[in-house]
Amino acid sequence: MTQAQQAALAAAQAQAAQSAVAAQTAAAQAQAAAAAAAAAQTEAGYCRKYIESATWVQRDEPGYGLIWSLQVKPTECARRMGPDQTDRAYQELYEMFKTDPRWTENINPGSMRRQFVCHVVGVPFKELWNIEPARPYVSHQASLSLPYICNPLPSDAGK
Repeated sequence: MTQAQQAALAAAQAQAAQSAVAAQTAAAQAQAAAAAAAAAQTEAGYCRKYIESATWVQRDEPGYGLIWSLQVKPTECARRMGPDQTDRAYQELYEMFKTDPRWTENINPGSMRRQFVCHVVGVPFKELWNIEPARPYVSHQASLSLPYICNPLPSDAGK
Protein backbone atom coordinates (compact mmCIF):
# COMPACT_ATOMS: atom_id res chain seq x y z
CA MET A 1 0.00 0.00 0.00
CA THR A 2 1.40 3.37 -0.98
CA GLN A 3 1.78 6.27 1.41
CA ALA A 4 -1.05 8.10 -0.36
CA GLN A 5 -3.35 5.10 0.05
CA GLN A 6 -2.38 4.76 3.71
CA ALA A 7 -3.10 8.45 4.26
CA ALA A 8 -6.47 8.16 2.53
CA LEU A 9 -7.34 5.08 4.59
CA ALA A 10 -6.33 6.83 7.81
CA ALA A 11 -8.44 9.87 6.88
CA ALA A 12 -11.45 7.67 6.10
CA GLN A 13 -11.06 5.83 9.42
CA ALA A 14 -10.81 9.12 11.30
CA GLN A 15 -13.92 10.43 9.56
CA ALA A 16 -15.81 7.21 10.37
CA ALA A 17 -14.77 7.51 14.02
CA GLN A 18 -15.98 11.12 14.12
CA SER A 19 -19.31 10.09 12.58
CA ALA A 20 -19.71 7.35 15.19
CA VAL A 21 -19.01 9.82 18.00
CA ALA A 22 -21.51 12.29 16.51
CA ALA A 23 -24.16 9.56 16.29
CA GLN A 24 -23.51 8.53 19.90
CA THR A 25 -23.74 12.18 21.01
CA ALA A 26 -27.04 12.66 19.15
CA ALA A 27 -28.44 9.48 20.70
CA ALA A 28 -27.35 10.60 24.17
CA GLN A 29 -28.95 14.01 23.64
CA ALA A 30 -32.21 12.38 22.52
CA GLN A 31 -32.18 10.15 25.60
CA ALA A 32 -31.51 13.15 27.83
CA ALA A 33 -34.41 15.06 26.26
CA ALA A 34 -36.73 12.09 26.75
CA ALA A 35 -35.58 11.73 30.35
CA ALA A 36 -36.18 15.44 30.97
CA ALA A 37 -39.68 15.19 29.53
CA ALA A 38 -40.40 12.15 31.69
CA ALA A 39 -38.99 13.90 34.75
CA ALA A 40 -41.37 16.78 34.11
CA GLN A 41 -44.24 14.50 35.02
CA THR A 42 -44.97 13.07 38.42
CA GLU A 43 -45.54 9.39 38.98
CA ALA A 44 -49.28 10.03 38.90
CA GLY A 45 -48.98 11.28 35.33
CA TYR A 46 -49.44 14.95 36.16
CA CYS A 47 -47.05 17.70 35.20
CA ARG A 48 -44.84 19.09 37.95
CA LYS A 49 -45.21 22.49 36.31
CA TYR A 50 -47.65 23.63 33.65
CA ILE A 51 -46.67 27.25 33.08
CA GLU A 52 -43.16 28.05 31.85
CA SER A 53 -43.87 31.79 31.94
CA ALA A 54 -46.70 34.28 31.58
CA THR A 55 -46.81 38.03 31.22
CA TRP A 56 -49.33 40.75 30.54
CA VAL A 57 -49.02 42.60 27.24
CA GLN A 58 -51.25 45.02 25.39
CA ARG A 59 -52.37 43.90 21.95
CA ASP A 60 -54.38 45.50 19.20
CA GLU A 61 -57.14 42.97 18.62
CA PRO A 62 -59.84 42.99 15.92
CA GLY A 63 -63.19 43.87 17.44
CA TYR A 64 -61.57 45.33 20.57
CA GLY A 65 -58.74 47.69 19.80
CA LEU A 66 -56.00 47.82 22.41
CA ILE A 67 -56.66 45.24 25.16
CA TRP A 68 -54.73 43.42 27.87
CA SER A 69 -53.66 39.92 26.99
CA LEU A 70 -52.01 37.36 29.23
CA GLN A 71 -49.35 35.66 27.12
CA VAL A 72 -48.86 32.17 28.50
CA LYS A 73 -45.94 29.96 27.57
CA PRO A 74 -46.85 26.42 28.65
CA THR A 75 -44.28 23.79 29.56
CA GLU A 76 -43.68 20.91 27.17
CA CYS A 77 -45.52 18.68 29.62
CA ALA A 78 -48.54 21.03 29.56
CA ARG A 79 -48.64 20.91 25.77
CA ARG A 80 -49.20 17.15 26.04
CA MET A 81 -51.52 17.05 29.05
CA GLY A 82 -54.92 15.48 28.89
CA PRO A 83 -58.20 17.24 29.62
CA ASP A 84 -58.12 15.76 33.13
CA GLN A 85 -55.29 18.16 34.00
CA THR A 86 -56.83 21.47 32.92
CA ASP A 87 -58.01 22.32 36.45
CA ARG A 88 -54.48 21.90 37.83
CA ALA A 89 -52.92 23.85 34.99
CA TYR A 90 -55.40 26.72 35.24
CA GLN A 91 -55.02 26.80 39.03
CA GLU A 92 -51.27 27.26 38.59
CA LEU A 93 -51.89 30.22 36.29
CA TYR A 94 -54.51 31.64 38.66
CA GLU A 95 -52.10 31.46 41.59
CA MET A 96 -49.57 33.48 39.59
CA PHE A 97 -51.98 36.33 38.78
CA LYS A 98 -54.93 36.18 41.21
CA THR A 99 -54.06 39.54 42.81
CA ASP A 100 -53.33 41.35 39.55
CA PRO A 101 -56.05 43.94 38.76
CA ARG A 102 -56.12 42.84 35.13
CA TRP A 103 -57.18 39.43 36.41
CA THR A 104 -59.41 40.46 39.31
CA GLU A 105 -61.34 43.04 37.29
CA ASN A 106 -62.34 40.48 34.68
CA ILE A 107 -65.92 41.32 33.66
CA ASN A 108 -66.47 38.01 31.86
CA PRO A 109 -66.38 35.25 34.49
CA GLY A 110 -65.18 31.96 33.09
CA SER A 111 -63.90 33.45 29.85
CA MET A 112 -60.21 33.25 30.74
CA ARG A 113 -60.52 29.60 31.72
CA ARG A 114 -62.53 28.82 28.59
CA GLN A 115 -59.82 30.39 26.41
CA PHE A 116 -57.12 28.53 28.34
CA VAL A 117 -58.83 25.14 27.93
CA CYS A 118 -59.48 25.89 24.27
CA HIS A 119 -55.75 26.35 23.75
CA VAL A 120 -55.02 23.11 25.63
CA VAL A 121 -57.41 21.17 23.39
CA GLY A 122 -57.33 23.08 20.11
CA VAL A 123 -53.84 24.54 19.67
CA PRO A 124 -51.56 23.00 22.32
CA PHE A 125 -48.37 23.47 20.31
CA LYS A 126 -48.92 27.16 19.55
CA GLU A 127 -45.86 28.95 20.95
CA LEU A 128 -47.81 31.34 23.18
CA TRP A 129 -51.37 31.09 24.40
CA ASN A 130 -52.96 34.56 24.52
CA ILE A 131 -55.98 34.86 26.79
CA GLU A 132 -57.83 38.10 27.34
CA PRO A 133 -60.20 39.12 30.14
CA ALA A 134 -62.16 41.32 27.72
CA ARG A 135 -63.30 38.38 25.60
CA PRO A 136 -66.85 37.09 26.17
CA TYR A 137 -67.63 33.68 27.57
CA VAL A 138 -68.68 31.18 24.88
CA SER A 139 -69.26 27.45 25.01
CA HIS A 140 -66.34 25.08 24.64
CA GLN A 141 -67.67 23.87 21.28
CA ALA A 142 -68.07 27.44 20.03
CA SER A 143 -64.56 28.38 21.13
CA LEU A 144 -63.11 25.47 19.14
CA SER A 145 -65.22 26.10 16.05
CA LEU A 146 -64.62 29.84 15.71
CA PRO A 147 -62.68 30.84 12.60
CA TYR A 148 -60.27 32.57 15.01
CA ILE A 149 -60.04 29.57 17.37
CA CYS A 150 -60.13 30.35 21.11
CA ASN A 151 -60.55 34.10 20.55
CA PRO A 152 -64.24 35.06 20.66
CA LEU A 153 -65.23 38.52 19.51
CA PRO A 154 -67.86 40.66 21.26
CA SER A 155 -70.37 39.53 18.61
CA ASP A 156 -69.81 35.89 19.65
CA ALA A 157 -71.19 36.43 23.17
CA GLY A 158 -73.81 33.85 24.04
CA LYS A 159 -72.68 31.25 21.51
